[in-house]
Amino acid sequence: MTVIHPDDLERVVAASATSLEPSDQEYRIVRADGEIRWIRDRAFPIKNDLGEIHLIAGIAEDITRRKQQQERLRLLESVVVNANDAVLITEAEPINLPGPRIVYANEAFSRLTGYTTEEVVGKTPRILQGAKTNRDTLNKIRDALEHWQPIVVELINYRKDGSEFWVELSITPVADHNGWFTHWVAIQRDIGRRKQLEEELLKTLEQEKELSELKSRFVAMTSHEFRTPLSTILSSAELLEHYGHQWTEAERLDQLHLIQNTVQHMTQLLEDVLLIGKAESDRLEFNPGPLDLTRFCHDLALQIQVSVGKRHRIDFLSHCPEAIARADEKLLRQILTNLLSNAVKYSPAGSTVQFELACDRETARFQIKDQGIGIPPEEGHRLFEAFHRAKNVGTIPGTGLGLTIVKHCLDAHNGSIHFISEVNAGTTFVVTVPLKEGRRMKAEG
Repeated sequence: MTVIHPDDLERVVAASATSLEPSDQEYRIVRADGEIRWIRDRAFPIKNDLGEIHLIAGIAEDITRRKQQQERLRLLESVVVNANDAVLITEAEPINLPGPRIVYANEAFSRLTGYTTEEVVGKTPRILQGAKTNRDTLNKIRDALEHWQPIVVELINYRKDGSEFWVELSITPVADHNGWFTHWVAIQRDIGRRKQLEEELLKTLEQEKELSELKSRFVAMTSHEFRTPLSTILSSAELLEHYGHQWTEAERLDQLHLIQNTVQHMTQLLEDVLLIGKAESDRLEFNPGPLDLTRFCHDLALQIQVSVGKRHRIDFLSHCPEAIARADEKLLRQILTNLLSNAVKYSPAGSTVQFELACDRETARFQIKDQGIGIPPEEGHRLFEAFHRAKNVGTIPGTGLGLTIVKHCLDAHNGSIHFISEVNAGTTFVVTVPLKEGRRMKAEG
């Protein structure tokens, strides 16, 4: 036994009682087992010779499946229309140029790309491609289309205004009831924020990797640089303890001076590390004041000449005897001392280091040229990294901190540095600083 669903009963009865014409109604029935089915009920009044209705013929058809399909289509349409992801529907073919044409685009597509539905219908999705759209990815898409396979890729597309954006693109073929593919559905999800986070994460990981490598180099350097002087100090102290009473006053003083010099070397090393730490955390003090550059450079060259003795010659030449700069004397001394010391250290005994000062209205230029071992071309990009030393330094002692300090001190002056070098033929460093007070900047590396 079946009955008309209570929600449809009044409508069906009213239509049946008043209709004198053929009728076509859809309503629900409740079967004896409680299942609800949809019925399409068509009634055809049959009249006699007098024009009176004496019979009504009817056809009842179970349309439950069709109703379910319609409901699913309605829900799907609602999902597509209101989705946050951009949805494109294209024809199935042609796969080759010009490609499947767009037959539908939802509102989210317009919000994402700036194109209205009217502007894209009849065109192909190629209007979204541009210079940075990866060709290999497009080839993967084409291969999937040719084999009627779904595919998910990430690529750069372009908006109507020409701006680029990252999307996750999911493409799926759609078949009819006979199994023939009729359309492609492409869903585009904006993943720009995710890509930005991925890039930031990669940068962070790279920085962590660099920091880890830096720490490793620091441990290796400090263990080596401190072990040797500590051994020297310990050895001298033990000699003084056990044999000092047998030595002359001059011999005892030699050992004491060796201890003092070694301690000074260790102290300088610690100060270098602390200076780099301050620079990396943007705490490097910058105290500019008026500085006579010619006198300053002349005195510095003389000090280094005294320290190296006759092993090398420092030739200083100034082309701007009256130049007064607003500079931090302490940091400028760090810059030039490190460069001059390196020029001496990496040059053969008896060679000359040329030190020149030149000026124009805005800047001072310091040039230091040696006749040393030079810098291998492949090492140039890492020259200012902390603890990095070129592979051709051999057994020449050093910490790999000097040029890092130079770069940080120059950053504080808003200055610059570049070099020209040839292996076994020498290196020329050129440092440029403004004559007026430099702008305090955080070191970039």
